[in-house]
Amino acid sequence: MAQGLLLCGHTHLPRVVSWQGQTIVNPGSVGCPGYTDTHPLPHVVETGTPAACFATLERQGAGWQVAHHHVPYDPSRMVVLARDHGRDDWATALETGWISL
Repeated sequence: MAQGLLLCGHTHLPRVVSWQGQTIVNPGSVGCPGYTDTHPLPHVVETGTPAACFATLERQGAGWQVAHHHVPYDPSRMVVLARDHGRDDWATALETGWISL
């Protein structure tokens, strides 16, 4: 049975897709704006902003009004932690929203 609203995550990319009468929402990421992975294929995910991101949804008639919100925050403690653990790629992502500049 098709649902009118689907919520998803994992990619950390804030996005709204309307498809076949459904609204698909990825709210973004609060603390992981970029990463690399090898499954199912090698890929890089980058939001392009270090800000925390979340979404609010409001029922509007038969559909949904979706708003993404970006909130600046100080990631310096997490940047130090990432570097201390040898994850300069994560440190860069936390600071900039990009894996490599």
